[in-house]
Amino acid sequence: MKKLLFFVLFALSSQATFAQEAIQKVTNMPRSSDILVKQQVAYMNPGKSGKDILWDFSGLRFIDHSYSVCYNSFPNNPQIIVGTEHQTRYYYVLSNDSLLITGYENPTTIMKYDQPQLFLRFPMVYGDSINCFFNGKGRYCEKLDITSYGSSFTIADATGRMILPNGDTLQHVVRIHSKEILSDKSKSLNSPISSHDSVDLVFNSFCKFPYVRSDSDILSIDSYKWYASGYRYPILETISTSNLHGNSIIPCFSTAFYYPPEFHNYLSNDELNRKILDMLKREKGFLLTQGKDDINIGLEESFFRYRCYPNPVLNMLTLNLFLKCDAIFSYNLYDMQGKLYQHTDPHQIISNSYSLNIDMSNCISGLYILEIKINDKLYSEKIIKK
Repeated sequence: MKKLLFFVLFALSSQATFAQEAIQKVTNMPRSSDILVKQQVAYMNPGKSGKDILWDFSGLRFIDHSYSVCYNSFPNNPQIIVGTEHQTRYYYVLSNDSLLITGYENPTTIMKYDQPQLFLRFPMVYGDSINCFFNGKGRYCEKLDITSYGSSFTIADATGRMILPNGDTLQHVVRIHSKEILSDKSKSLNSPISSHDSVDLVFNSFCKFPYVRSDSDILSIDSYKWYASGYRYPILETISTSNLHGNSIIPCFSTAFYYPPEFHNYLSNDELNRKILDMLKREKGFLLTQGKDDINIGLEESFFRYRCYPNPVLNMLTLNLFLKCDAIFSYNLYDMQGKLYQHTDPHQIISNSYSLNIDMSNCISGLYILEIKINDKLYSEKIIKK
């Protein structure tokens, strides 16, 4: 199968822009047997939202030893993925396009959600958001019954690049921002259930937040996760928590975790993400070479630019081309398994601006690669089909 390259998207305007990034099921769904390393670092301000952001994390301060995060299938139900870290197990289930958290447990607490928490929805591109209410019942130290209820709001709020502690820069980064508000109520085992302890009553009241009782203690969790193309799991995560009591907001604690790319140990068995990383390395090498060539010939801009839109696409994808000299042009449209959907044979086009329509109405939803060849140069673009 022909190797595919992801390359930078040159806009038709004077300022270069990058392809819209996405959290995809095929590249970001947790998998059984995956292992990566997580290390606590000092909390840092997550910065502003928006597009084409540059995050400089070169000065991360490590404050604790690293430990492993492992994912495995539930023994009696392979549909459940168990993520284990710091003696806590989190249970994930994929339902259609939604990744749900169905509960968690550790040496002191077990919690099972009657209404699961929506963790991610596939795909998520810049500006996409999801929200949910969740509730469940559990037990603490075999002494207390726990009722938990809450709400969460998640948005892909930023894209850009991130500079790592070793000085490397990751391109094609999307940031996921989650805001979670929750409360737990507990009572002794076998205590009689009062009308105020009813999960339905408490949950329905919580859904009307902030109109809960002024004496209710609510925990707010604000988290950011940075995902980079070629990695199934986040590279960086920040977490800050606050206690909400009546009209008061009391900061509780803040921390951050770094997942070093070199210790995403699952990549040896993640063919798709490994190919994406190979493509990005070749892209980086090409851009360095292209920049050198441009200087040698005295050009301020590349002789060729292109733009694909809309992306994500529902039916018709438009490919705009701009050439500063004559060239041999062709394109191929593949799915992620390498199946060819559309193509045009190599042919000569003169220096000019062109607009081509590529019909994707018969393509199923998912991720595709548009491969563009100009003379002996190969460019590739991720296309998301709705």
